[in-house]
Amino acid sequence: MLKKRFIFVLTAGLLIPLIFEGCKQKGETVLRSPDGNLAISLSSQNKVNETGSSQLVYTVYKENSGTTDTLIQPSPLGLKLNESDFTGNLKLVSQSQVKTIREDYTLTSGKKQNISYTARQATLTYENPNNKKLKIQLRAFDTGIAFRYIIPGERGEKFTVTGEATGFHIPEEGKAWIQPYDEPSQTTPAYERYFQNGIKIGKEAPDKYGWAFPALFQTKNHWMLVSESAVDTSYCGTHLNPDASGGLYTIQFPSKGERFGTGNRYPSSSLPWKMPWRFITIGEDLGTIVESNMVTHLADSTRLTNTNWIEPGLASWSWWSYHGSRSVERLKEYVDLAVEMDWKYSLVDAGWPDMDNGNIPEVIDYADQNDIGLFLWYNSGGRTNNYKREQYVMLDPELRKKEMKKLQEWGIKGVKIDFFNSDKQHMIQLYHNILQDAAKYQLMVNFHGCTLPRGWRRTYPNLVTMEAIKGAENYRYDGSYTERAPAHNTIAAYTRNVIGPMDYTPCTFSNNRYPHKTTYGHELALSIIYESGIQHMADKAEAYLSLPAAPKDFLKAVPAAWDETRFITGIPGETVVIARRKDNNWYIGGINGTSENRDIQIETDFLKNGKEYSMTRIADGKQPETFNTKTRDISKDESFQVSMKPNGGFVARLKEE
Repeated sequence: MLKKRFIFVLTAGLLIPLIFEGCKQKGETVLRSPDGNLAISLSSQNKVNETGSSQLVYTVYKENSGTTDTLIQPSPLGLKLNESDFTGNLKLVSQSQVKTIREDYTLTSGKKQNISYTARQATLTYENPNNKKLKIQLRAFDTGIAFRYIIPGERGEKFTVTGEATGFHIPEEGKAWIQPYDEPSQTTPAYERYFQNGIKIGKEAPDKYGWAFPALFQTKNHWMLVSESAVDTSYCGTHLNPDASGGLYTIQFPSKGERFGTGNRYPSSSLPWKMPWRFITIGEDLGTIVESNMVTHLADSTRLTNTNWIEPGLASWSWWSYHGSRSVERLKEYVDLAVEMDWKYSLVDAGWPDMDNGNIPEVIDYADQNDIGLFLWYNSGGRTNNYKREQYVMLDPELRKKEMKKLQEWGIKGVKIDFFNSDKQHMIQLYHNILQDAAKYQLMVNFHGCTLPRGWRRTYPNLVTMEAIKGAENYRYDGSYTERAPAHNTIAAYTRNVIGPMDYTPCTFSNNRYPHKTTYGHELALSIIYESGIQHMADKAEAYLSLPAAPKDFLKAVPAAWDETRFITGIPGETVVIARRKDNNWYIGGINGTSENRDIQIETDFLKNGKEYSMTRIADGKQPETFNTKTRDISKDESFQVSMKPNGGFVARLKEE
């Protein structure tokens, strides 16, 4: 997990003509991407109907072949603190030299293991009329831009941010894929609502709680995804206001009622104060969005020196089928399933402290005998009904450490912690504290009922997955899921899963309370389409054990962490096809979210030159509950065609020979 980081500071003589330059209007300052095509500019504009006041704005544009495309229209910047106002009449007092950042780092799980990027960075210092200073740090990549606020000063007095002017002004000619933010409750916010499918940019949110990150936009010539990264203990998680009139989406703080009204919705910190990065990934095609690792580029470097104990993998899970982990015999059955399917883990979910006819040490001993690692479920303290108080040990620092020490002694591999119910600062602090303590006791972490990924998997590699998705459990709870799941499953690949691991709990072939509309081919493909450091396979043991040989062998072999990811084709709400590589082998998955047949032509330009591959392709059979399997040899730049049935899907495994 050690990284290399190289920062080159351009000389003052090169500063203005190449990178940081006045452009288009007096007082405008520009930072360009390494390839020079993408740029973010900062300038002041007069506020509407506020004579004598000016607003700091940024604009993002792309220059190509003599033409300029404005991607983000002039968008407001600024903060309000309890003692200072940085929302108007700011004066630029200094600007740093521009740094070229070239960085290499490694992830233990994700779309790609070994990652490199190049970006340019500069910091501008502004002063308000009361001589208080605010820094804005900019970073420009070839595939997007990012910015954050820094308040300089000496350590001491605490300050509180009471408002942000920050906005993202998206051109209205286009579509949005965006999820409404949750009303506070016993189990929310948890980012488990449906994404709106290709709605008009600027549409108001369905309720006063606003819109959630990440937000995907398709404009005239580009795709853009907006979210945030590096949210540390000094800030809260944010989302977007409900009113997006004219395509202007602005920052909103957590709702007052989150986490039962406890905690301040406004973040506080002593100085100096570095706030989260807000970023916009930008590309002319969806491959730039799907393959992006910008959320981890911007995150803090790893704090772990030893990560050898962190092992991604697949896990069996009894809760989806049997709702609870109180049966010793049932849990042993799922250990046996993991053994049969060559999976590393089994998840013991809610209810395990109150087991019938036995106790958890029996299950631990049985799993240990069979070389299967266990994860144990805990309540973070966020849901207060139907759970015993001893299950809230993860909320108290001393109890948490004591419990984690015991789990390490038991040989437990990880914890699933549920019901956080807030993005307020005190809950962001809880996430970080849990991850830090878990690392000390070599425990992997799965957050549920939780916030979004914000780059933390890089900082804490023991964070292997997070929920924050309307996943397969909704076949138990949501009567609309049957009809909406096919399209929803495609949208998640372009939005939620882009920014981090997603514990959707895929590959449910049997029916639960509400039946499936997706085919078996569609369900099998979710093991490739969705990325998660621990992939929890949710169905009954008999559903997996009764699969035909080819799909069963596929689920035995499919990895949970990848060396490379390639987007092949698709459109949110319709289809998605993704190829992922582990070592020398490629895995391709595709799903159809529509009620029509879709024929897909797959080009294999990503394969190695001069190598032959043995391909097993498993597609939809004649009936939704059947498969069609074919094998053939294939090499680079050959193509093959797959027909996906309505709500269908396929997988292909290409083994290098």
